[in-house]
Amino acid sequence: MNTIISDEPITILTIDDEEAIRQSFAAFLEDFGYEVLSAPNGKVGLEIFKEKKPHLILVDLRMPEVDGLEVLSSVTQASPETPIIVVSGTGVIADAVEALHLGAWDYILKPIKNLSILLHSIEKALERRRLIKENREYQEHLEFLVDSRSKKILEYSNRLKHIADKTRQFTIKQSIEDLAPTILKTLSENIGVAGGSLFLRNGQGLELIYALDPGHQKRVIPLPPPPRSVTAHLFEQKKAFIVPDIHTDERFASSGWSGYRNGSLMALPLRDSEGEIQGVVTLHNKLKPPFTEQDLELADIIASHSMEAIRNINSNMALRESEQRFREVVELSPYPIAIVGPDRKHTLLNDKFTELFGYTMEDVPTMDAWWEKAYPDPEFRAAVKKHWQMTMNGVAIPEDDPILQDRKVICKDGSARTVESKIIPIGESNLIVMNDITDRKRAENDRNKLEIQLRQAQKMEAIGTLAGGIAHDFNNILSPIIGYTEMAMVEVAENSTMERNLNEVMKAAERAKELVFQILTFSRQTEIEKKPVQAQLVIREALKLLRSSIPASIQFEKKINKECGPVLADPTQIHQLLMNLCTNAYHAMGESGGVLTVEFDEAVVLNDGDPATINLKPGKYVRLTISDTGQGMTQAVQEKIFDPYFTTKAQGKGTGLGLAVVHGIVKSMEGDIRVDSKPGQGASFIIYLPQVESIVQSAAPRSSASLPCGDEKILFVDDEGPVALMGKQMLERLGYTVTVETSSIAALEIFKAQPHNFDLVVTDMSMPLMTGDVFARKILETRPNMPIVLCTGFSEVVTQENAQAMGISEYIMKPMVMSEIANTVRKVLDGL
Repeated sequence: MNTIISDEPITILTIDDEEAIRQSFAAFLEDFGYEVLSAPNGKVGLEIFKEKKPHLILVDLRMPEVDGLEVLSSVTQASPETPIIVVSGTGVIADAVEALHLGAWDYILKPIKNLSILLHSIEKALERRRLIKENREYQEHLEFLVDSRSKKILEYSNRLKHIADKTRQFTIKQSIEDLAPTILKTLSENIGVAGGSLFLRNGQGLELIYALDPGHQKRVIPLPPPPRSVTAHLFEQKKAFIVPDIHTDERFASSGWSGYRNGSLMALPLRDSEGEIQGVVTLHNKLKPPFTEQDLELADIIASHSMEAIRNINSNMALRESEQRFREVVELSPYPIAIVGPDRKHTLLNDKFTELFGYTMEDVPTMDAWWEKAYPDPEFRAAVKKHWQMTMNGVAIPEDDPILQDRKVICKDGSARTVESKIIPIGESNLIVMNDITDRKRAENDRNKLEIQLRQAQKMEAIGTLAGGIAHDFNNILSPIIGYTEMAMVEVAENSTMERNLNEVMKAAERAKELVFQILTFSRQTEIEKKPVQAQLVIREALKLLRSSIPASIQFEKKINKECGPVLADPTQIHQLLMNLCTNAYHAMGESGGVLTVEFDEAVVLNDGDPATINLKPGKYVRLTISDTGQGMTQAVQEKIFDPYFTTKAQGKGTGLGLAVVHGIVKSMEGDIRVDSKPGQGASFIIYLPQVESIVQSAAPRSSASLPCGDEKILFVDDEGPVALMGKQMLERLGYTVTVETSSIAALEIFKAQPHNFDLVVTDMSMPLMTGDVFARKILETRPNMPIVLCTGFSEVVTQENAQAMGISEYIMKPMVMSEIANTVRKVLDGL
């Protein structure tokens, strides 16, 4: 854009009746490159302004004939963009205000002591004049652009409207052969071309479908296209493009065709819904070359509509072929199939339908007739009709609905078949596909029982893995607790308060050790080992676990007699009884809550014919009662609750094995269980277990004097620092020289440096970087027959048997007690 200031000098007109002032202004301004014109009064000044058109005017106010205010008024009206600076000797405020009101750009009082003030005002006014002019010219340019763009938009809109009218014809075409000429003629009319071709992909490549100027195109373009061809470039770019001059563009090899009237060319891809190119359109011989970007946009729109029409034609053809194949498949299907019209009349029953059920179209012309014969039970028939109506209304039927899964169909000969069916809407009709699963259903029932058992086994395996990890970590925690407590008990005085306190610590640690063993045994389903058990202790521990897993809406009430005698059982069995029965009680009450009561006391069974104890031998028993305030049970349900796989819970909510397991445990302990329940009044399960003689508590050892000792050198390795330190102190108390290391890698380096400096290695199993079994193997590689004792809180990898097979001398389970480690170490060192 041009600016006001150019190579020509800036002209300034000075109008003042004092010649000296005019001369001083001229001399000063000419030094700065300005060309100065002078006028002795306003009249002359206006004449010079009209003739010379100066860039800026300096004017005095008080002059003869025509004063400065008249000059201001005249110039402002004639040329508002011409800056006028008033230079006046009058200091009247009213004159200054009037001058500025008439359009003065600045007002300077005479005498001007420093002419740089005048220069600054002139420069500022000229800059302002330049900006005003540029802004005006820019506004005029914008208005021109808007007007030009509006015309182009209107033209583009008219072209789009014309294209929309033409592309409507695409939708009525029934074949590609009819559609292709319409596509190219539409492109010809709207883009202005005399030549062009349309190719579509087939098995061989791209096949020519239609050409505006036939005769020079290949019938088939192979895929991938020839190098440096227009088609190859289109497949590389995957979008429409223009070639301004095909003759001079070195990207493309010459086709050898001389029929181009001009070199401009356009190529358009026909893409499917996945964006893959399924066809190509090329256009050439544009009537007004070359192609423009607007041409490209409009052609791409037509190409898009073209591909949509091609897809519709292909879909319709495929649909017609599919309908024919569908009828053939239905007729020859090995499954019974019925097609029902919107009026619920059968339009087709295939041969398999009649073969399996015996009914023909004459027997069951409508769905109502079919329902009447196939489902004679009114209640069942009503459920089938309800499902039909739900399907017709688009309502999803739960997949676990037994009516949906399989239906007992009564055949024409009176036999019953178990059939699964599927209703498939096809337009206004419905396709009903059936499958006779009578034999399969029997096999499934047997398989389901096996699958339930397998899932239970897999669940227990997962629990076992989790319990193993817990056992390992917890036993590592218990090891220093038990070890340090044992050593502390040796140091304290007998019968002192400290000894009693340490005894309580040992009892608690032993209970924790036993609890870990119970969880591990239960989860891994190891062999049951019955022994006298204080069941009330196990019950209290189990209730603590249950409380955290049962919602707060369930209130616990515990009535446990601490003085009850022991029972002969495995602790895990007691734990399992309580967990299963309490979980059942919680499910019976649901999320709405209630009261779960656990009672444990003693009972004496007499031979008096009491119905509650009629199946028990006379004697002393413990009685465990678990009650809930849930929904209760009918007598019919009570008779089946101990049957395997019987459950009243929804699918996925229970296996039906819980109470069967409870019943089996109770019977294996020579006890009995009964249930007391009524609908809406909750349920109580009462278990009787026979008591045995009291448990004899063994006193904890007070001294290590009786334990076997020695003076050999031992390498003790455990990644748990407290366990390692505890082992060192225990062994040193027994007289051994002990080297401790918490890193198996560091311990191996120590051993390799002096392999004959140690008489025994004691190592943990689960350690980072190098586990105990690997560590032991590397020790034995360095020094064969080296005595090794392996310790672990839990391991699925190493057992007592395979530890010995690997060359490990002994295997100790954590938490270790002093007597066990003393005897084991001595046994290994002595080679016993």
